Amino acid sequence: MSHYNPFLHGNPVPPEHFRGRKSELRRIVGRFINAGESTSITGPFRCGKTSLLQYVSDSELQTTLYGDKAANLVFSYLDVGSLGAEFDQAQFWRGALGTLQARISTDDIAPALSEAYQVCQDNQFGNYVLEKLIAEIKKANLRLVLMLDGFDALLHHKTLNSTEFFGCLRQLTSLSKGALALLITGNTSLSQLNHQTQHFNRTGSPYFNFMDEVILGPLAEIEIDKLLRLADDRFTADDCRFITEIAGGHPYLLQMAASVLWDAYEDGDKSDDFSQRRQHVAQEFCSKVFDKLNQTWESWSLNMLKVFSSVALMQMNTLTNPPSMPVRLKLDKNKRVHHVTHLKRERDDLERYGFLAEDEIVHGGWRIQKGVFFTFCG
Repeated sequence: MSHYNPFLHGNPVPPEHFRGRKSELRRIVGRFINAGESTSITGPFRCGKTSLLQYVSDSELQTTLYGDKAANLVFSYLDVGSLGAEFDQAQFWRGALGTLQARISTDDIAPALSEAYQVCQDNQFGNYVLEKLIAEIKKANLRLVLMLDGFDALLHHKTLNSTEFFGCLRQLTSLSKGALALLITGNTSLSQLNHQTQHFNRTGSPYFNFMDEVILGPLAEIEIDKLLRLADDRFTADDCRFITEIAGGHPYLLQMAASVLWDAYEDGDKSDDFSQRRQHVAQEFCSKVFDKLNQTWESWSLNMLKVFSSVALMQMNTLTNPPSMPVRLKLDKNKRVHHVTHLKRERDDLERYGFLAEDEIVHGGWRIQKGVFFTFCG
C-alpha cells in the first residue's frame, strides 16, 4: 500500500482521479451530446463544479465518453472570476472562441467557417457576425460547448452585467440549433440567477429559461464508500463512519477529513486510542475548513440563514451538553424553525445542497447534515 496520501483537496481533482457524480454526469452529458442543450451546474463552494468541467472536456477521455461524436465537439473553458473589471464583450468572445480558433487553424475546416471567424474578429465580435459564425459552426457539423466557470460572478461585473451581454448569450444559444451549448457553474441557483437579471427584461421571459439545472449535492452512500476505499485497509469501519459524520456527503469535506485522518495514522501509531485520534482529527479538520465554511455562510441569503440557524437552534435542544449560544445563531424565538415554514424554497435548497436532512427526532423535523457545520455554528 502506498504511503502517499491519496485524498486530494486543494486544486480541482484531475480527471483520472474524479470519483462519483454518475447521475449528474449522465444528465449533463446527455443534454449537450444529444441536442446541444445548455445546463446550469450549481452547488455550494468546493463541491466539484470545476473538477466536473475538466472531466467532461478532458481530451484523453472524449472517445470513451462520447464515442464517434467526440470529433464533432469543441470544448472551450473560461474562468469568469478571473475576467478583469474592464473586460468587454469583444474580449469575452475572443477568449470564449479561442479553442475554436485553434481548431480552425490546425484542422481541415470548411473555408466558410474560417472566414466567418475572421469577420467576427474584424467586427469586434458583434451580435450579428456572431450569429453568422454560429450558423457556420452548425454547417460544419460541429458543436461548441462553452464552459463558463463561476458564471454568477458576471452579476457583479462592471461591463458584462448588462442587457446587451446576457441578451446576446441567450439569443445565440437559443437560436443555434444545437451548435452552441452552455455549461455554466456557480454558487447561485438558476432561479436566483433569473431573479437577479429580471430587471434587465422586466416584461420578458427570464434570461436563462433555456437551461436546465443540475445540483451538485451530497455524494450518494455508494460514492462515499468508493472514495474512502482509496485508503485500502488503513481506515476501519469506525473511521469511515466518523469521516461521514463530520463531513456529510460533501466531496471536498470528505477528502479533507480523510486526508487529515490519513496523516494522523502516518504521524502516529495505528494502535493509538481511537477517541483521542478522533478528537485530534476533528480539531484539525475544523481548523482547515473554517474559511471555506465561512465563505458558504456569507454566500447565503438572509432567508437561508434564518432557516439554517433555526434548525441548528432546535437541534441544540436535543443535545445533552449543548454548546453555549453561538453569535451566529442569536435569533429571537419567533424566528425559530416552527416560524420559518413559509421559507420552503430555502429549506429545500439547503436540503438539496446537503446541509439539512429530515429527522423526526428533532423538534421541527429537520437537522444539520454535516457535523462540521454544526461545530462551525458554535
